[in-house]
Amino acid sequence: MGRQGRHRPGPDVVVVGNVTIDDIVRANGETSMASPGGNTLHAATGARIWGVPVGVVARVGADFPTSVLDQLSDAGVDTLGLRRVAGPTVRNWVVYEEDGRRSWLYRTPPERSLEVAPRPEDLPAEWTGQPGHTPVVHVAAMPFSSAVRIVEHVRASGPAVVTLDTHEAWTVGSAEVFALARQVDVFLPSREELAGIVGYDDPERACRELLDEGVPAVVVKCGPVGAVLGTPQGGVSSVAAAEVDVVDATGAGDSFCGGFAAGLALGEELAVAAHRGSATAARCAYCAVVPSLSGCAPVTSEGRRRGRSRCPSLARETTAT
Repeated sequence: MGRQGRHRPGPDVVVVGNVTIDDIVRANGETSMASPGGNTLHAATGARIWGVPVGVVARVGADFPTSVLDQLSDAGVDTLGLRRVAGPTVRNWVVYEEDGRRSWLYRTPPERSLEVAPRPEDLPAEWTGQPGHTPVVHVAAMPFSSAVRIVEHVRASGPAVVTLDTHEAWTVGSAEVFALARQVDVFLPSREELAGIVGYDDPERACRELLDEGVPAVVVKCGPVGAVLGTPQGGVSSVAAAEVDVVDATGAGDSFCGGFAAGLALGEELAVAAHRGSATAARCAYCAVVPSLSGCAPVTSEGRRRGRSRCPSLARETTAT
């Protein structure tokens, strides 16, 4: 569906996730009703503002605005992986409290999230498995069973650098999550969701536990205090948050993931890519909406060359563990 961007050799960053319609209630009582959202939009925007070629994969409800999808195409995002499906888009209340807490309340039936979750056959075959091309595939928050199928499909399709986010509705045990995280190159949970998985709120300790469990690399998104990075070679370290006046944090974590994926596609080391993710999240929080995609600077040929030479190396190292 939609207009398509470039297909050969395929996008350097592929975002697999969802689109939603969000009714946002801020702590001061202000509202933003019927806001286009979803992790696919925020992560794709976070990657595309750095100029890298981006493709998106998601199932789109019949009531989702076509104009928003056209804006993605106009910005150079490849929409070949979008699929229109019958029925409504997932719709949420997103309610913020003064202390920063956030609550998600489904307006559509909760089971709708699973009905519209992406499926392996939604990924365009030409985006993976192409000689000399190793995309960064970000598996955004989705039901656990769907994430498992997407990760397995991407791994079977050819070389790729795979990043994985968590979902607040995951109910499986830590062993199942660890098993999935071992199959990806970088595990990207939020602090709150990671605490629910491991049973305690200590990102540094959790990073060490995940590394001990064989997870190749971990980046824990910690909101306004930045992020925590863990690798077998470099140990555990902190990534500072960019300082901005936060208008609306909706989608900031997904924007972090998009910026981080862009950094990997450009050939950056994990720590540098994490700083890029932090800057991207800050831009999202300051803009209070899905940031405009117009005027993105093109990636230089040297940047693309570095990305293709380093990302395959990362994939080979991590998948061997």
